[in-house]
Amino acid sequence: MQKAMHVYFMKYRFTHPGKEEFLKTVEEVSGRDLRWYFNQAIYGSPVMDYKVLRIESFPANWYEEKKKESARNDDKNTVYRSFVWLHRKQDFVMPVEVEVKFDNGEAVREHWDGASRWTKFVYEKKAKVTSAEIDPDHKIQLDRNAFDDSYTAEPNGKPAHKLANYWLFLTQCLGQALGWWAV
Repeated sequence: MQKAMHVYFMKYRFTHPGKEEFLKTVEEVSGRDLRWYFNQAIYGSPVMDYKVLRIESFPANWYEEKKKESARNDDKNTVYRSFVWLHRKQDFVMPVEVEVKFDNGEAVREHWDGASRWTKFVYEKKAKVTSAEIDPDHKIQLDRNAFDDSYTAEPNGKPAHKLANYWLFLTQCLGQALGWWAV
């Protein structure tokens, strides 16, 4: 962007350019056709909102009856079929990165072009999916609701405990203040 701004300034420094000249300069400097983006972001009014809809992991051979001997080693040798569903809730189409993490510590980066409303990623591994996050590097600031850009398989109870501690602190301070005022 800095290079595009410099080229734009040097090219049109003694003229009265408009926005179309700036957009052409950005396309020239980047070497890419960015009309798909400019038509949405500058000339249009669509809203961008992506969501991780759901993640699930199931044993791939759930229909087979397990032997008693293999039940002991079930956690290490079980192959899971995992699904990650993504949803584009609004009309702004933008390619995004998706990071999927597994319970064995492995992380996979996927690219989604965002052209379709829905997409599903399927994995067959010896690990379950623990979380999925859209735009893990937080490069795209246009998303309307960033709270639904990630999803975890197991909920985290720490935020609820933190809020309960804040509430307890405030009520104790209020009770102390009322006690001092009453005396």
